[in-house]
Amino acid sequence: MKLKLGFVFRIKPLRDAILNGLAPQSLWYAPDALLQNITGQPSISIPTYWSNNNIPLGVQFASRYADEHTLISLAAQLEEASPWINKVPDITKELV
Repeated sequence: MKLKLGFVFRIKPLRDAILNGLAPQSLWYAPDALLQNITGQPSISIPTYWSNNNIPLGVQFASRYADEHTLISLAAQLEEASPWINKVPDITKELV
């Protein structure tokens, strides 16, 4: 942001070269975080629900650019309200 390089994405051939190179690789490793990975926007996935087998289901939260503090604060508040440190998935049961 400080370098003010946003204009680079207005140049179609350059934008396409960057995104066509980043998108497939990003999708392979983290398909649900593509936009955040490309833009550098901070995001976090927090377990907010557990199945009967203690399989966590998470929600992804995103924040403003360079605002990781808000996400870490949110995660701390949610973990304090519903601790997940001792939850262990029971992978011996059939998933339903």
